[in-house]
Formats: sequence, structure tokens, C-alpha cells
Amino acid sequence: MKKNKRDLVVGVGNILLSDDGIGIHIIKRLEEEKSLADAEFLDMGTSSMDLGYYIDENVRKMVIIDCIKSKDEPGSIFRLSPGDLVSKKKESFSLHQLKLIDTLKLVSINTDFPETIILGIVPYDTSTFSEKLSPEIQKIFPDIYSRIFNVIKEFLNRQY
Repeated sequence: MKKNKRDLVVGVGNILLSDDGIGIHIIKRLEEEKSLADAEFLDMGTSSMDLGYYIDENVRKMVIIDCIKSKDEPGSIFRLSPGDLVSKKKESFSLHQLKLIDTLKLVSINTDFPETIILGIVPYDTSTFSEKLSPEIQKIFPDIYSRIFNVIKEFLNRQY
């Protein structure tokens, strides 16, 4: 029996290091969205190497959400493809990228890789031990969330 195709939304990050866990905070909230009810949500934490266990020929599209260290304004959002991670390695840019790049390469060897976007959010603080986002990111979280949600709905072809 053939399984239905599914969409996978993945949050990556360390929930114990303030803004480093923003991908996890976002997917927890996305799980409540009715328009995304048929998507599968995955909290990867910092173990992105395990992502390969969840990707198979039945994944139609995949969204990965993580913080992205950059000199840009905190709260800035980058929309990247897996190929962008390879080209950005030379710049001052980090999205837990070595593990994530390696995982995406390994998975693509054994399966038809789904259409994928990576949404990176520039953090304010990734060094404070806290399960809460920094006050600076908390203040703008509604806007960050709204922008991420709209990108995901468009990418997954969801109706409003």
C-alpha cells in the first residue's frame, strides 16, 4: 500500500541557549495552526544528524527552521536552499551548518530528496542559559512568527 505524501516542518536548535532555540519555539506554535494540521512537525534539537531517519520518498516538501548567526539585525530572516549552505560556508555565517549540510548530503544519497527550504532567523543572544528567548527577540517574536508562518503556508501551498 502506497503512503500519502507528507510535509515535514523541522525545528533545529538548542532550547537551553536562549535564541538558539528559536526554531523549536516556532514549530511548537506552528503545531497549533489549523491550516498546517496535516503537516508533520519535528523538534530536532541539536541532533540534526538524526534528520535522515525522518526523510523518505513520502516527504513531499520540507521546511527547516533554525537560528542563523549573521551580522544582520536580530530578527532578520533568511530563506535558503540546501545549496546555499554550501556556498555560504566561506562567509561569516553559521546555521549549525556543518552538521546540517552533512546530513542533507547523506540523506540525498539514499532517497529522492524533497523540495526543501531553510528559514534562518538571526538571534540576539545564543550564549545565555535560558529556555526563554531573549527580551529583544521576545519583543519582535510575533512579527518573526507571522513572517515565517506566511512563508511556510506559501511554500506548502496552504490556503489562508
